[in-house]
Amino acid sequence: MATWSVAAVRLDGRQRRDLGDIEGLARSIRTVGLLHPIVLLSDGTLIAGQRRLEACRSLGWAVIEAHVVEPSGDAGWRLRAERDENTARKDLLPSEAVALARALEPIEREKAEERKREHGGTAPGKPLNTPGNFPQVSAGRARDAVGRAVGVAGRTIEKAEAVVAAAERDPERFAPLVREMDRTGKVNGAYKLVRREEKAQAIEQRAVEVPSGTFDVLVVDPPWSYDARPDDSTHRAANPYPSMSLDAIRELPLASLAGSDAILWLWTTNAHMRHAFALLDAWGFEPK
Repeated sequence: MATWSVAAVRLDGRQRRDLGDIEGLARSIRTVGLLHPIVLLSDGTLIAGQRRLEACRSLGWAVIEAHVVEPSGDAGWRLRAERDENTARKDLLPSEAVALARALEPIEREKAEERKREHGGTAPGKPLNTPGNFPQVSAGRARDAVGRAVGVAGRTIEKAEAVVAAAERDPERFAPLVREMDRTGKVNGAYKLVRREEKAQAIEQRAVEVPSGTFDVLVVDPPWSYDARPDDSTHRAANPYPSMSLDAIRELPLASLAGSDAILWLWTTNAHMRHAFALLDAWGFEPK
């Protein structure tokens, strides 16, 4: 291991142009230090670690730890080394990011509260060290801080946590979603399916009293089913709400609830326009 002047590092022939979130990496290095040294040739040419170098440069570092190597003599060695540095890596699985975020959340929240205390977030008439003398850190800000800490957007880690929590409550129903989320890396789809199942459970548990008598105006907004891979967590068009089959919608007791000259407002979509007219016929209404 060597200590190298940041200004003396050479960036000749680098292929990578988009360095991503250097500010976030700099915050990490400021907090936990440089976990991995950059990799250089003996003449100071950078082989690996340009993002770490630029982050340390932004922090004002004059020197940086470096691992100095010599190529094997193969003309393509340097290019393969740059490729492997940027591709031969494995990101956290969503459920692993959730586990890490859960461990970090109380730490990040306490750090945020400490910053509030240091910057004078006191209530009038209370000493700085009095319990409750500063506003609580919002859940959203703590979530975003934890997300940055594990390299995932705050809202994404919140959705992944909801999927994991659902599997912890009901492994039989939701554990397969966690496995699929980890396999594909798709968090939004799994989250939609969890929310849909939770809504379906709430509907099943809610006692709905069917009104008696007849009515002059009826409004129906059916939960149309699109059959677009409804249980596929990777499919963006999957319904976020529990749906009903056309047969189940047709069985709704509209005819018995309608007065002799009733008006029905029926909501539909382009995909179900033909089905909507068939429902009107089945319920005894004339389209207008």
